[in-house]
Amino acid sequence: MKLKYLYLVVLITSITNIPVVEAMGLLKKLCYASLNTRIFTARQVLPIGLREYSCNCFINEFKSGKSIGSSKTICKKKSIEKYKLKSKVK
Repeated sequence: MKLKYLYLVVLITSITNIPVVEAMGLLKKLCYASLNTRIFTARQVLPIGLREYSCNCFINEFKSGKSIGSSKTICKKKSIEKYKLKSKVK
């Protein structure tokens, strides 16, 4: 995830008056898309539950005040360990 996604969430909530909860849902969808692309590019099979686990982790870390980069790094490490992935996924 990149900082531009945060700006997108802020922009959407300020323009459309949608609740932050819905904006987080949008961020989660972007996380899903990003993860799917990374797994596909690495030519790996997406383990059952990985997408949901990783993106929930990311959202929770981000909501707790961590930066997007830190949230991504923390959750990537947790996901690699939990699902025993090769670290080809960037």
